[in-house]
Amino acid sequence: MSIAAELAEFLLKAALAAGGSAALAYGYMLWCWRGPFKGIRYGNKSFEAMSAVEKMETLYDRCAENKTNAKWPSLFAFLYKLYYKESFHPTFTYFADELYPGQFKGIHTVGGVCKAVFESTMDHPYTGLLASPANPVVFRMSQAVKPTNKNIPGIALKFLRGTLPSVNVVALHSFDGVEGGNFFSRSMSNHIPLPTPNLITKKFGYFAKFAQTVGLSELAEAEQDGVSVEVGKRVFPFQLQFIPNPELQNNPAWRDLPVDVSLEAIYKEIPAETVLFTVLAVEEPNAPAKKIGVIRTKSAIIPSQYGDTKLFFRHTAMETDLALRPEWRAAVPDS
Repeated sequence: MSIAAELAEFLLKAALAAGGSAALAYGYMLWCWRGPFKGIRYGNKSFEAMSAVEKMETLYDRCAENKTNAKWPSLFAFLYKLYYKESFHPTFTYFADELYPGQFKGIHTVGGVCKAVFESTMDHPYTGLLASPANPVVFRMSQAVKPTNKNIPGIALKFLRGTLPSVNVVALHSFDGVEGGNFFSRSMSNHIPLPTPNLITKKFGYFAKFAQTVGLSELAEAEQDGVSVEVGKRVFPFQLQFIPNPELQNNPAWRDLPVDVSLEAIYKEIPAETVLFTVLAVEEPNAPAKKIGVIRTKSAIIPSQYGDTKLFFRHTAMETDLALRPEWRAAVPDS
């Protein structure tokens, strides 16, 4: 690691410790232990200039080129690459829709991906992408680690914007996993309970002070067409909750599926135009959750080599939201 990289890492860790990573996160984006980032958002200017719908179609087409899943990493690769060698800084600071070149995808390795839309109810106070009547989304469902006796279902939503980088939301039910094979058996959220400490949570905690949460403030910054929302008028919720469609949640055929085969067995049965989740928003800590929309598929959910090995969902550090809403700090425990 160069002196400049070491200095940048030190400064970012100091910012994280102080709860204010937003100001310095971009600085670390330029340097990591591998060397300097190239500053490529999408790989080419033509993609950056596309509309939100065109970006969704382009990414899904890439996913559909090879409809096979990647393999779960070996125990050696998981422990050495993910825990010891891999930097998690790009997870929070790399503005792109593909993984940083050479980055190892050790968790959420295997999943299914589809085109989708977030259909807003349009009767809430939130601005930007949550206020779009039908915002294009690339949706991915996956298990956090190779399932054994439990599964750890998680979802990732890539909200596309014209001329601007995507905004990504990730959600889980719990790091500790759930019983049974039905992926849709539990609700999910961007805020989850503090997990039982393990290698993954410890590694995330090294790079983000609130590893059990991700922020939502970027959703409020601009409309689907990339037009910025005036700074003083941006409104975003504290929390999103994703409530499974009851028809999926209570499907008797999925209840007892073996966890090692349940993911693909389930998503292959879900057609386009299916409502996967009702989306509830919590405006402030301890406020009631209110419906703001649904997530609806616009294509089949497919296995994808590109989705498993290249597609990237950047996490918004919760520190970014707390810098804008410091009164929420007491409701967000340290990880």
